[in-house]
Amino acid sequence: MVTSAVSACSNDEASREHCGAGASCPTTTISIASATTLPATTPTNSSSSVATTSTVVQVLHEWDASKAPVRRATPEILYSAGIGAGSGQFGIEQCHECDPARPWSPLIDSTGRIVVADTVNHRWATVDNGTFSNVPFPPKGTITGLALGPDDIVYVLYADALDGSGRLVAYASSNLRVPLRSTPVVAPLFSRLTFAADMVIVNDGQSVPLVKGRSHTPTVTPAFNVNPPTLTVSYENGDTAHWLLSTSQAPLVPIGLEDQSVFFSGVDDGYSRIPRFVGYELTANGHAVGIEIPGGSDALNSGLFVDTHGIVRLRHDLGTKHWLIERFPLPSAIT
Repeated sequence: MVTSAVSACSNDEASREHCGAGASCPTTTISIASATTLPATTPTNSSSSVATTSTVVQVLHEWDASKAPVRRATPEILYSAGIGAGSGQFGIEQCHECDPARPWSPLIDSTGRIVVADTVNHRWATVDNGTFSNVPFPPKGTITGLALGPDDIVYVLYADALDGSGRLVAYASSNLRVPLRSTPVVAPLFSRLTFAADMVIVNDGQSVPLVKGRSHTPTVTPAFNVNPPTLTVSYENGDTAHWLLSTSQAPLVPIGLEDQSVFFSGVDDGYSRIPRFVGYELTANGHAVGIEIPGGSDALNSGLFVDTHGIVRLRHDLGTKHWLIERFPLPSAIT
């Protein structure tokens, strides 16, 4: 038996008119209670069979992020690095008619240690309580993917050949010299690593067990080829959220955070002559808010590192000729 109750507003014209221009009821909540009768599992040596009834409850929320307010905040500078190959420096390729090689987006572990893949200098650079150190990359392989997983494990994709063959290598963030594990995978340029339960997923396809820990992040399924674009978010407790976005938000691939919120970023033109780069946070209770990130990211992968402490980017400051690692607060934390 299935029962459903629908409240708040849907997206048809009549409902929008009923809501009014103020959009005082931004959500639609559909509760579905499904009672399913399943045979219970019985021991093989039992001569009896007992049928039990289990109730699976799924809650579907439909929320609108297309009119999320966008706030501004001054970032905190976590580290300033000179340009070069020395201590306390990150490299950048010297070229005038190319997209120069440069560091990947920084990672920050639970202790506050900053990890930077300094590709031009072929080394890992770490900043721990203000102290800079470095570890050479392995002699073989080009980094094509990078992410920080549960328990401060750094997962790195190395491409070994032009055919895409490569390795998913795991390191403790405190020891980037000695791998914890290496697994053969297909690793094309700029591969995406995500985490779900006890797996690390390569490009939404290959799944490799985590070395340690478990991810509690929600699973995010984007649909950017529809109008309007949408995100479907599935939580550990069985709830599902369906978010409606604006075509002007032009989102990049979203990520789930450990606090059950979702973050995505991208150029938001707002049908304006001056596009801006905005990061959006979609919370598990249906709130949506953005923060303007002027200039976006200057990292090689154009990425941002986002956790419950904020949004971290790498910026090339042309004025001071330094690399700046900056952290913006999550939009929901701005008052």
